[in-house]
Amino acid sequence: MSRIKDEVLLRAFLDNAHELIQSIRPDGSLEYVNPTWLRTLGYTEDDTDSIKLKDFVFPGYVRKTEEALSKVMNGQSFHDFTTTLQTKTGNPVKVEGIFFPRYKDKHIEAAGAIFRDLNKQTDVRDALIHERSRVETILDLITYDLTNFNKEILTILADALSTNELPQPLENLFREGVNEVERSSNFLSNIMELWRVARRAPHLLSCDLGETFHAAKELVEKTYPHRKLALTTSLESGQYYVTADEFLLEVFKSLLHYHMRNDTRTIVQLDVEVESLSQTSFLKLQLKDHGPGMSDEEKSEIFNHLSQKHHSSRGLGLDLTLVWHVLENYGGFIRVDDRIEGQPKEGSNFILLLRRSQTRQSRQNARRTGGRDGTLS
Repeated sequence: MSRIKDEVLLRAFLDNAHELIQSIRPDGSLEYVNPTWLRTLGYTEDDTDSIKLKDFVFPGYVRKTEEALSKVMNGQSFHDFTTTLQTKTGNPVKVEGIFFPRYKDKHIEAAGAIFRDLNKQTDVRDALIHERSRVETILDLITYDLTNFNKEILTILADALSTNELPQPLENLFREGVNEVERSSNFLSNIMELWRVARRAPHLLSCDLGETFHAAKELVEKTYPHRKLALTTSLESGQYYVTADEFLLEVFKSLLHYHMRNDTRTIVQLDVEVESLSQTSFLKLQLKDHGPGMSDEEKSEIFNHLSQKHHSSRGLGLDLTLVWHVLENYGGFIRVDDRIEGQPKEGSNFILLLRRSQTRQSRQNARRTGGRDGTLS
């Protein structure tokens, strides 16, 4: 059952990925391509049965790509491989991404590739430069003014509370006002962070999954001094490395904050599981809470703040929208299931797919020994 669920999860990622994903046999024929590959190059699924590498790689890049394919079939991986594919009508499509061996029973069976369409990125970037500049100016002005308003309101409320002469009902009301203004300030901060994520080109590195996750846990616990986040996990520093950047810490902080807010008990239990998805370059990270869970409707809307209908119980944060966008930048994926399948009131399971990477030293060792850099056994 677990393997079937992993296959369904992986299929959902492949079908919805913006990247061109392909698997090539040693003779250059196609074992698999995803819908984005078909749409971008203008082929149909029937076409893929009869074409080979020389048919969909642009002339002048065939030899380079064939040489890389040969090296991949001998165990080597490429993390920033560039080539140029061609559409069915002969138009060039420049791509960049990872090119890696796919193993079955410890034998290399095919070469997998996950490519970004650089042509599309260039067109979109040029089209957005003017609009982005205009929106950034407006957003800066709005957030600056609203931040100043919040500061003034907080000052007024703090002065009123410092008198110690307010009737208890009025004092309670003022304190609630302080909490609401602080939530509003956090909301503005999250908007700016979301904008920062959206406008930057990701510079991805190899990040220690365990070290980053436990650092996020320590930071989150400091904001809840009278509560405890109890983890059940074997995840440790130096155990797994993923392709990410400094925002990975924010991803984990946002997810852990969600669990702490959603489960109001003094001790919040969270089961954290990590495993490699066989024959892929992904790690699956599961965060299983013991909170109230959520309905199917909530699961479908939780990463889209603009569609959420109930804000009071979840807070005003854009945290999980940020999580979605950051993981998308990593070429990853996230979704929510029930902790216990079919029992939504028994807690939720946040499932993340992250691209596996290695440390610089382990890559050097893999190259010296002809190892399997960037692949999963």
